[in-house]
Amino acid sequence: ANVVIANILGKDVFGEFGMVQNTLMMFAGLAQMATGVTATKYIAEFRLTDRAKAGRILGLCSSIARITALVATLLVVLSASLLASTMFKAPHLSQGILISSGVIFFSVINGYQIGALAGLEGYGGIARAGMVQGILHISVCSLFAWLWNLEGVLGGLVISSGLRWYLFNRVLKQEC
Repeated sequence: ANVVIANILGKDVFGEFGMVQNTLMMFAGLAQMATGVTATKYIAEFRLTDRAKAGRILGLCSSIARITALVATLLVVLSASLLASTMFKAPHLSQGILISSGVIFFSVINGYQIGALAGLEGYGGIARAGMVQGILHISVCSLFAWLWNLEGVLGGLVISSGLRWYLFNRVLKQEC
């Protein structure tokens, strides 16, 4: 997707896109608080021997992921202007940061979902959802970059992240 987006946006705007995208992923990585790894370990350990405990762990990881996702997303929304003007030295990027902040929310929750699926040994579902999501990601982000430049591709990231959450959520429900 980034090769196509780079060709559409050009090197300067693609560099701005990369700064925003990497910042979003940094916040998402911090906010995940290892809920995916925790879900993988404990669900794999208890899914056959103590299903009720595995279910409680699944619920706890889900709750923690949602809370930390919301906090991190709100933190970025509230500090978008500050990030753009002081860290990036590009105040015009504050709108793009606001537009794309939803990526953090969906990425954190999706990290937990993939961890839970791995603990349930739902690798086939992970692969199928990943393939569909990859095609959707390339299509949506490329189209939005072509139609609306930087703000478009950042909005496309949010839509793509939401679709990824939806696909993996369906697979997780089926596996449970």
